[in-house]
Amino acid sequence: MMGFLEAARLFQDCWHLYRKYFGKDMGQKEWDVFVETTDELYQKYNKAEFAKDILLAVEKEVEKMQKNGKLGTPS
Repeated sequence: MMGFLEAARLFQDCWHLYRKYFGKDMGQKEWDVFVETTDELYQKYNKAEFAKDILLAVEKEVEKMQKNGKLGTPS
């Protein structure tokens, strides 16, 4: 089980990841970097199940934006 402060750092890291890739039109190279970054964060949090769940949620949301063409700045 992840401690409170570690979970807070995970949320912050996930927010920064989401913000960085929100609305970004990514090619294969950029997508590979995104996936590599999520893997690095997963390792950073010792492969905790909670980290995996949150990172997968961020990845899924970014992937939906790519597939649905919901790119651009937030409203």
